[in-house]
Amino acid sequence: MHIKRMLAALLCLMMLVGCALAESTEQQPADFSERFADKFLAEGENTIIGQELYQSQNLYIQITSFRQDNSDVYVADIYLRSMDCLQRGFAGGKWKKTQAKVRVIAQDNYAVMAMTGDNSQNFTAGWVVANGNILRKTKNSKRDLCLIYRTGEMVTLKAAQIDHKKITDEMDQLWQSFLFGPVLLDENGEEASFVHVLTFVYEGQKYVALEPAEQQDDEEAEVVLLKVDTKDGQDYYNTIDNEILLNEVFDEFLDIVEEMEGEDEEE
Repeated sequence: MHIKRMLAALLCLMMLVGCALAESTEQQPADFSERFADKFLAEGENTIIGQELYQSQNLYIQITSFRQDNSDVYVADIYLRSMDCLQRGFAGGKWKKTQAKVRVIAQDNYAVMAMTGDNSQNFTAGWVVANGNILRKTKNSKRDLCLIYRTGEMVTLKAAQIDHKKITDEMDQLWQSFLFGPVLLDENGEEASFVHVLTFVYEGQKYVALEPAEQQDDEEAEVVLLKVDTKDGQDYYNTIDNEILLNEVFDEFLDIVEEMEGEDEEE
């Protein structure tokens, strides 16, 4: 495995989610139970429900709040055992059927946490994917498109750059879509998409490894290593400025990846 280091500044990392009862699909969404095993309760343990924490066998939600620019800011740190927990609900149980308040839709779908969607029913064109089901697959040349795949990968596409044929070919891999798009930024402040590779601890400090979502299979792999600092219960992602420490963290990452690959070969 050939890996090249790459530093990036993630100015903001957000996932728009609402969790409800899972629906069955022919192709099962990704399962993260092993990757984030420390976040979920064991079978038989009672669900923890508090003002700032929800923890069960399938979900972990930690809410933090702070003041910034004379405003109250609330951040939800969410871990899902499976993409099945990331569900999209509609008023009346059907897209474009009627309208209702978020609170009503959340209750009807037994949601633990919910937020408004993209109001796609008020647009005459644009992709609409909900819980793996393709509800509309037409072009919208004016709206950015955010796609969430069954693997957990999130990609945001500018309206002028959307390859509709490619999306059509990937329909069986799509899980959710939004006719707008939150984006990640690279080290130059440009829009980029990253995929989570590994979260690990080195000498008591937590780090995260990411890779560019558009990386080609035949290219030398690039990995983004960031230090995870926690303040008031909220994680902040910072670059590793010390070159010696960066090398040590990179070596630790390689050792963990090699060990994981060895375990897979034994199985």
